[in-house]
Amino acid sequence: MLAAADIMTMPTMVRINEPKTSGKAAPLIIMRANDMVLVK
Repeated sequence: MLAAADIMTMPTMVRINEPKTSGKAAPLIIMRANDMVLVK
């Protein structure tokens, strides 16, 4: 559950603070999202 909360929070903060980082983290966010779907 904590991981799910981090998934929702991290992308937003990254986009606000460092657009370059968000592009780099996109694959991680996608993979984490897939993990959430599998867990559910």
